[in-house]
Amino acid sequence: MDTVYSDIGIRTPAGAYWLLVVAFVLGVTVDALFVARTHQYLQAFIAGVWMLGVAIASVRALWTLATLPPDPASQLAFRLTIAQIMSIVPLSLLLLP
Repeated sequence: MDTVYSDIGIRTPAGAYWLLVVAFVLGVTVDALFVARTHQYLQAFIAGVWMLGVAIASVRALWTLATLPPDPASQLAFRLTIAQIMSIVPLSLLLLP
């Protein structure tokens, strides 16, 4: 059983990984549709690299958090990681025409 880091919302690292997968897949799909429709390759490339960087940083943070007990500091780090994952969504919305 996963350690619970939050009382509401995404509570465990496994839930955070699922959120990351959903946000990343949707973000990359919107990025691909953006480049197919507008042919602005540089902007789409920058957005894709940003999403990939957020995904890699989030996986590293969650991996580190999995080894920590659920004290107040690790709970704050978990909430900040969730906020970092959710930064993919506004970027995707900016790419929508």
